[in-house]
Parts: sequence; C-alpha cells; structure tokens
Amino acid sequence: MTATTTNPTRYRALTWAPVAVLAWTLTYGAIRVYWAAGHMPTFAPMPEDLVIFPGWGAVGLCVAAGLAAVGLRLSSRSRLVLAGAWATVAAIVVASPMFLLDVVGGILAGLGIPVSLVSVASRGGMLLGAGLLAVAAVAYQRRLRGACSRCGRLGRASDGPADARERSAPAWAVWAAYVAVAGCLVRIAAQLAWGFEGFLYDGGAALLVFEVGFVLAGVLLPTALVHRFGLVWPRWVLPLAGRRVPRWLVLGPAFFVGLGLTVYFGMGLAQLVVDTVSGAAFVDDGSGYGAGFMWIAVPSYFVWGVGVGVAALARFRQTRPRCRHCGQLHRAPVNPHLTRKNCRECDKSGAIGVARRTLFGPGFGKNENRVQYKCRGTQGRHHRRDAAGEGRSGRHHRRHGAP
Repeated sequence: MTATTTNPTRYRALTWAPVAVLAWTLTYGAIRVYWAAGHMPTFAPMPEDLVIFPGWGAVGLCVAAGLAAVGLRLSSRSRLVLAGAWATVAAIVVASPMFLLDVVGGILAGLGIPVSLVSVASRGGMLLGAGLLAVAAVAYQRRLRGACSRCGRLGRASDGPADARERSAPAWAVWAAYVAVAGCLVRIAAQLAWGFEGFLYDGGAALLVFEVGFVLAGVLLPTALVHRFGLVWPRWVLPLAGRRVPRWLVLGPAFFVGLGLTVYFGMGLAQLVVDTVSGAAFVDDGSGYGAGFMWIAVPSYFVWGVGVGVAALARFRQTRPRCRHCGQLHRAPVNPHLTRKNCRECDKSGAIGVARRTLFGPGFGKNENRVQYKCRGTQGRHHRRDAAGEGRSGRHHRRHGAP
C-alpha cells in the first residue's frame, strides 16, 4: 500500500514561533535587564542562576534570540540565519545546566538539594525561550530542505513495516546504549571505591527513591531504547504483558536524562579540564572527595548522558508513525530475528541473511531501503538487497544488486 504524497507549502510554525520568541524576549528580557541593573535576587544552589552568561550576558542571550527569530521570520533561504538560531539555542541550554538539579530537588525534596522558586522560574524561563526558538529553527530548516512541515521527511511515501516491533535498532544505537550502561556502572564502582561518607544529600525514603531511579535510568532505560521490551511490555508485567509501550513513556525520560546529564556534566568536565591545564587548585565542595574521584565520576556521567541521548534519537526515529500530512513512513531495517531467511544468492541450506544498516555508502541518506545481508554460509559474502519485498506476504527479497 502506497500512501498519497502531498507537498505542504505552509510552515505554520514560522508564523507563530518567531512571534512567540519576540514576546518572550520583551517580557523575560525586561526582567533580566532589571536584575542586571542591580536588583539580582538570591538564587540556589549557586549565587548565579546561569553559568558563562550571568548578569548582562543573559540579556545578550535574550537579544540574540530575538534577532534570530526576526531573521527566521523575514528570510527564506539563509543558512547563516539558521546557524545563528541553533547557536543561540545551544548557548541558552549550555548556560542552564543547574535546571537538572532544580528538577531533581523539586521532585525529591527529601534529598536536601537547595531549590528556590525564583531559580526554577529563571532557568525554566530561559529554557522556554530556547524551546520556542528551536521550534522556529526546525520549521525553517524543513522549509530550506523542502521537507514535510509536520514530520520533516523527504521524498516519496514508501511502504514498509508499519509496526515498530518489526524493526531493529541500528548497531550504533545499540553501542551507544551499552556505553551509557558502562558509564553508569563505572560511576557506581567509583562510589563504592571511595565510600559514602562524603555523600552530601540527606537519607531517608527520598534517597532510596533516588538510588532506584539512578539504577533504572542507567541500566534499564538505555537497554529499553534498543530492545524489544521497550516497545512491547514483557511477560513479567502481567497486567500489560504483550501490549504496546507508549512511545513517550520511554522517550520522555530518555531525552531528559540524556540532555540533562550531557549539559550538566559536560560543563563540569570542561571546568575540570580548564582547572587542570591552568594548574588551579582543586576546590573541595565539602564532600571530601578529591580530584581523582571527580575525574572518574564526571566523565562517567557525561558518557552516560551522551549514550542515552544517541540511543533515544535512534528510537525516536525508529518509532515515528506514518505522517498524516504527507503519508510517509520511516523505513528502518527489518529485525533479523523476526525475518530470517535462507540466502538465495548461494542457494545453500542453512545460510542466513542478517540485516545490516549501511551507514556510509552510495545510498545512505537517499535510499533508506537499502540494507546489507551477510550470508553466513559463503565465508562472509555480502549481498545488497531491497527490503521492500519483505512484508506480511513473506515474499523473498528483491535483488537490488550484488557488489
């Protein structure tokens, strides 16, 4: 079944998103000007609510966001304007790493993390502007590429397995997920090696919930992003066994954990590098842990966040439904565990074709249907085939051309 393809010409986000960014610049920017003029409130857990861009630097970010919004609204095909918008979004996100502690401290108040309403509102307001500008930048980028305004896909609509359970995560996503798990385990090992005497937060039920969530976010969440139990509830979840897992039940926490850990501990890692290169003395935060512990814990957190973020992007792309606007469906590699077939190239009994994603090849980015089959019965011969023939009818793969 081939859906009808439509070419949308209206990108509605470019109508309202830049206006929303301008309104945010005038309101939130006015507050930042008032604060920078000598009326700065008290923030927690640090004296400044933003890093790198405190005081008038935050005002500069607001002005930059407003100018980027004007450029996105008035220009039609300017890559420079698009790059400036994304650079502004990145600068705002990098300046707000403490928002991660605001969320954790707000949810688990028993941990004793200092949280104030003005700090949450300040950093949250800054990230709100970044989100609005990102929406405008995405719409502008899709218009620049001539892609669908709703889903961002290019080309004609294609048939394929509509059920995400029939697709497999790419190899690079699996690697990223297990790298994230390794980062979490290294962090736990470092804590066990140095002990818990210097742990700054209070105990109790909140600490227990935090530790359970810590392990789930470091082990269960990354693996759920690349395995079947992240798509379908496993058998041991009796009330929901066999039912589809809501898409954003996994993707929401994954994107938050990935982005939060990457930004927060990325800034911490950069500070460690700068202090080491400059020869600055290590400043103890009261925990009693030295620089050696930080050089293990901080990079582990950073690797953990990057791995979860990469795996989340892969799962987001894998589970995208058919677009109602243009009718396109994302074509992912067919799961080899569900579609094992004898290789017709060698016509040998027991030869199994295993789907592999061709990451860097002549068809990458243009022909997403091209997958690579490695025949185990012919000493590693590879056969490229078109996976369009694989469907409910069980037809053999149509040959796309052997190398």
